[in-house]
Amino acid sequence: MFRDDLTEVPGLDDLSAPSGPIAASQVRTAEAFGARDAYYLVQGTTGGLVALLLAAARRPGAARFIVPRYCHRALVSASILAGLEPVFCRSRFDGGLPAGPDLDHLRSLLAAIPDGLAAVVDTYPSIHGVAHDLGAVAEMTHAAGVPLLVDGAHASLFGLAGGMPPAPLAAGADAVVLSAHKGLGSLGQSSILLANHSPFAPTNTDLMACLRLVSTTSPSYPMLLSLETAISHRLGPAGRAELQQAVSLAAQVRERLRAAGITVMQPLGPGTTADPLRLDIDAWPLGFSGMELAGWLREQANVQVEAADWRSVLVILGPGDSDRTAGRLVSALARVRSEGPCRRGSAGQGAPAAGESVAGHATLWAEQVDLLSCGQPRVLCPRRAWFGRRSRVSLAVAAGRIAAEALAPYPPGVPAVWPGETMTPSAVATLLAVLSGGGSVHGVDLPDPARPGECIVEVCEEEGL
Repeated sequence: MFRDDLTEVPGLDDLSAPSGPIAASQVRTAEAFGARDAYYLVQGTTGGLVALLLAAARRPGAARFIVPRYCHRALVSASILAGLEPVFCRSRFDGGLPAGPDLDHLRSLLAAIPDGLAAVVDTYPSIHGVAHDLGAVAEMTHAAGVPLLVDGAHASLFGLAGGMPPAPLAAGADAVVLSAHKGLGSLGQSSILLANHSPFAPTNTDLMACLRLVSTTSPSYPMLLSLETAISHRLGPAGRAELQQAVSLAAQVRERLRAAGITVMQPLGPGTTADPLRLDIDAWPLGFSGMELAGWLREQANVQVEAADWRSVLVILGPGDSDRTAGRLVSALARVRSEGPCRRGSAGQGAPAAGESVAGHATLWAEQVDLLSCGQPRVLCPRRAWFGRRSRVSLAVAAGRIAAEALAPYPPGVPAVWPGETMTPSAVATLLAVLSGGGSVHGVDLPDPARPGECIVEVCEEEGL
């Protein structure tokens, strides 16, 4: 690692103006993914999404972009820095899981915003691995004459094995950012931006200018090496064979869980597919909320899940898994089911007692779905709220105030409240419940984790639009 921690000396190229080995490596990556251009990122997918929205903001007259409510908080950063106002498309929920934008609502938004629309930004898939009909989104978007930009943080393996959903570019995206570190196996913080062969795709000139605006001038060469190595392996014959084996193992795990009486949540609607490597375990039949079950699995069975909410825990399998690791997961969940809620012990610091009725969790889940489907009333654009006069208040008394920062439970990092939105009593109650359950909320100052009710948020004192 230290031997390869180099810098832009002669012969090693420069990521900000590549013309040598980095440029050649990116050309090979673009060819492997069927893209026009590929750009290595060392500041995560967030940096790539900010660059994409900055490029979209360079379109003449650009003023706003359409985005589904179920998007990552990276789009808040991109909106503020690019000066673009978000127009939220309602999110669908399918089989209890977020499943992309409501296409009828998207169609109406595209018709209602004839001027000043910079782009449609979609999330494909959700963190749960639910992949909607991105081709239909692309068709609508291109008919309106605007680019489709995709947050593909969880799509890096799509299209690489049988049973995986289509890759974003193959489905019609004009540009996508892939979290290579989430699926391909590169070092944390390394991602890839891919531009398609499309008249709507941002130009190489714009993308390079925007990437230079937000990227470090001292990129990590170990990250660049890890990107090249991971892509070369995973997209090669051996890597694809390993991935296919992982898909087969995941199918076996689903069947073993079903036989053990464990419910794996599944999308059901037409045009909806799912990443077979992601298993959303329904915690309610087990007498737990998802966050309680995640705590029990970590503390009692040494099983770390990817994410949890009021309803489910998300488990991800991959090429590194085997019958042994899969068996440990199945055994732990079977033990949870057989022991019953009164005998499971600790469910995590600050979590309600195991075995508590799920009625309260169901209410919180419904409120969360409503928040992520529709959102809060917006008074200010995010940029104005961010740079406006602000004060600090207790979250417990923040209902009716204008948020100055995004408030996002993490994971998955989806904002329940955007800057410039009025915090409703429902939003405040949901965020407090997340903190009381041992969860984390970005944008909240929590001086004492044992007293989540005393957390602080920043509110905006500016006037309305």
